[in-house]
Amino acid sequence: AVTRRAPPLTPDRGFPTDIIVGFPGETAAMYLSTRRLIAEVGFDVVHIAMYSPRPGTYAGDKLSDDVPLEEKKRRINDLLAVQKEIAGGKTARWIGREIEVLVEGADELGRPYGRSRQGKRVIVKRSLANPGQVVRVLVEEAFPGQLAGPRAA
Repeated sequence: AVTRRAPPLTPDRGFPTDIIVGFPGETAAMYLSTRRLIAEVGFDVVHIAMYSPRPGTYAGDKLSDDVPLEEKKRRINDLLAVQKEIAGGKTARWIGREIEVLVEGADELGRPYGRSRQGKRVIVKRSLANPGQVVRVLVEEAFPGQLAGPRAA
């Protein structure tokens, strides 16, 4: 018999997820379970959205939007704070390392930015990199969910 094992996770591998808060029927206990999961797993990136009914979908047509808007806002802000703390610790370990970045475009200051192989958003300072180009970046700064550094030689 052949036994297949998944490759071990490496510290450099990114681990993102998506969360919807306030889905119909979500109780306080369910929400707290989601909060614990985020804290225990330590996702690199968590995209968090509030549920809102969409006509033509099962939830929008058949389920009652029973979580009050103010509670949805409280839950999303709480999860954002939890994730910001996790992401800050995860990005700090990249300072001083050189990484490859696929340039996607320019930010509001005209600096090229893109994504690393781990899915991290990276600002490429002091560079004339073009979208579609892969560049090496020496990470100088780390923020929750984003890295920044000059293009490496």
